Amino acid sequence: MNKNFKINKASCWLMEVASEIESIATSTIGEKYKIMLFMTYIDILSKIWSIHTGDINKKQKQKHKFQTWSDTFIFNDLNEVFLNLKDEILPLNSEILYKIRNSLIHFSALPNINEIIIFISSDSKSEFCNIYAEKIKEKEEQVLLLTPKILAPLIVNAGILTINEFNKDNIKYEATLLKIFALLEKESAMKIHSCSNT
Repeated sequence: MNKNFKINKASCWLMEVASEIESIATSTIGEKYKIMLFMTYIDILSKIWSIHTGDINKKQKQKHKFQTWSDTFIFNDLNEVFLNLKDEILPLNSEILYKIRNSLIHFSALPNINEIIIFISSDSKSEFCNIYAEKIKEKEEQVLLLTPKILAPLIVNAGILTINEFNKDNIKYEATLLKIFALLEKESAMKIHSCSNT
């Protein structure tokens, strides 16, 4: 296989990842399961970022990769979705998001985090707080509402920012795509539906 073929396949795979996030957000599966799948995509994007930056090794913990990418691309004012929806998102940060990831992925549950009340809903935070005003009386600042309506665009935008960052150095980006192709091939993960075989 030639270099351009490998680069094209890896590029298509990256584009497919972004479109899958949007598909999940609009699917009819439950909100909790959507969020669980989003966590998987954050894992994927954080691994790709660590490959690109050269900050990857066997001893490096998933937590480090996840939080580094999340701090760089999700919880950053360069992410316009984060900037515009801080009131809906806070007190969420990379550390809390990683705890949520672990609890959801490993136990299909939400973590118990001091002074934060976590809910999953399809409502916005303000709608949720209005509906459940009696139950959360005087604790609204402690409410962390996870909703795919906000998480999906937040993660998609973070993915776009990641790719924009890749594009700042074409030679390094090309090398990253070749590493991604090698990793996908090694893991037999080359089912790319949206791209042709050329």
